[in-house]
Amino acid sequence: MQHLTQMPAAAEAKRLLDKLVVATSAVMIKRKWKVKMLKEFYPSNVSLLGLNVNRGASISVRLRSSGDNNTLLPWHDLLGTMIHELCHNEIGAHSAEFYQLMDSVYDDVEGGGGSSFGSGSSSGS
Repeated sequence: MQHLTQMPAAAEAKRLLDKLVVATSAVMIKRKWKVKMLKEFYPSNVSLLGLNVNRGASISVRLRSSGDNNTLLPWHDLLGTMIHELCHNEIGAHSAEFYQLMDSVYDDVEGGGGSSFGSGSSSGS
């Protein structure tokens, strides 16, 4: 995992990335999804909240408010972004099927447990 060490509240950002791993790892195991690298990013595009590169080769999540890098986003928003980006491991386009998958993954995440981050190559269909 990589967090932005030069930003304010870097330790809290790392804790949030760790928490995202814990919260989503059971669903990743269930669906055989892999993520090689989970990263914090702070893109200049204020509407960009996350990015999945090559179906899980890396996932970047905005942890901080676009208007104030001292303010971390609410947990629910971060988890929603993470789930959204994970779903791109399976479906690239924002289609009805993609949003159905997201709904299913949200339901699965409520169970928790396990870890798949950094454990091998990315997969997808």
